[in-house]
Amino acid sequence: MKNFTKIISLGLLAMILACSPEPLDEFEEISQPQENNLEFGAKNAKQSKIEGIRVTYKLREADVPGVSGFITIRDAGVKGVEAFIKLKNTTPGLMHPVHIHEGVFGSEGPRAKTLNPVNGSSGISKTYFTHMDNGDVADFDELVNQREYYVGPHFSMEDMETLLAVGNIGVLDPPVECSDCDGGLDRLAFQYNGDKTARVSVKQSNGQVIFQQDLDPEEQFTITGTGHDNTFGDKIYIYVNHHKVAKIHTDCEESVLVGDTFDDFEVVDGNSVLGGPICDAPEEEPEPECSDCDGKVNYLSLKYTGKHGAKVTIKQSQDHKYVYHGYVKPGEVIKINGRAHDGSFGKELKTYINFICKDDIDTSCDEAIGPGSKFGYLTVVEGTSTEGGELCEVTEDDEDDENECDIKEWWHKHSSKCKKDKKTYCGNYGWWHKHSSKCYKKAKKCKIKSRWHKHSYRCK
Repeated sequence: MKNFTKIISLGLLAMILACSPEPLDEFEEISQPQENNLEFGAKNAKQSKIEGIRVTYKLREADVPGVSGFITIRDAGVKGVEAFIKLKNTTPGLMHPVHIHEGVFGSEGPRAKTLNPVNGSSGISKTYFTHMDNGDVADFDELVNQREYYVGPHFSMEDMETLLAVGNIGVLDPPVECSDCDGGLDRLAFQYNGDKTARVSVKQSNGQVIFQQDLDPEEQFTITGTGHDNTFGDKIYIYVNHHKVAKIHTDCEESVLVGDTFDDFEVVDGNSVLGGPICDAPEEEPEPECSDCDGKVNYLSLKYTGKHGAKVTIKQSQDHKYVYHGYVKPGEVIKINGRAHDGSFGKELKTYINFICKDDIDTSCDEAIGPGSKFGYLTVVEGTSTEGGELCEVTEDDEDDENECDIKEWWHKHSSKCKKDKKTYCGNYGWWHKHSSKCYKKAKKCKIKSRWHKHSYRCK
């Protein structure tokens, strides 16, 4: 009776395959088995460790013609390890037992892990596990990088001798390479990164709910399509606590990559019908440590480079708000922050050394500014702008030292050396200096006399 049932089932399967159009392979044609099963997978052996947190291996045709597929092993985070098997041309209505065995196929290795059976109607087996059958903790790295295992789904519980497909997984076997999405996505795995437990539902564009479950933070889940070719159709929708939070195009018109994030859901694995495993999203280029001034300057660190201590005052030109006022020593660094409505300095800063107006600092970003910029005896050490963040270094020609008479104490300004420079004395000093007899008489004489007097050598 047992053999009769087996013969009838195989006969029905042969009729189905004969009457069905030839299906498209998920991957490139799988090579025929070698004469010595112990050598299977060893021909193109690779000893390098597999990068990433997921890897896919081919399952080639075995005792039942036309049945083949793949197995994906991946690190599933808090859920341990996921083993996902997808076979084509399985028998509807049957459940096909499957196990992971130690060693390579043909070595009759002991059973290491019992997986959920492959559903003959969908060709899918999906198993999350944290421990192997012997009680050892399941470890992704150990499964794919350190040892060799093989997988061979059986025809049924009554017929364990007949294998649908076989494949080695682990150190010796090259995994299937990722590819661009092609033919529509038929599987996606996500990690939920919300901050609290939530009811998560996923619907296809035809309205069919394909997933609904309460998920904890960092919990992962896998969904498979139910449409044509077992795809999702053109899009899926994700709901959290009955509110739609994300729409994902699954028809390959837009790329979906491992690492892509949709609201609180990160793609951790996926597969397309014709392309196989989807690839990782390219790593984002690190944010530049600095950038050119953009927007307006909102912070500056300034080093005072004068030879003598001085009273330094800095204020914003537009609203006259003071951002610094104090005595500084040579080499001292002062830090100032913008006080305008947007947190910036506005367009310009006025600087005063010992109450004398000195260089203006353009903070509008119209001119280059950054570490190295010099404004008299103030040199920019660091700074930021509202739109560009940290300012990059600016290389400028060393400026000539300004007249020491401008920054020294009152008694220095009145030394014989300083008084010789009448322009500095009369133009840069305070109100009372500008109106001294020396400055006042000259200005009055040149102003009220006739044109030829104004052009005399005394006025020039």
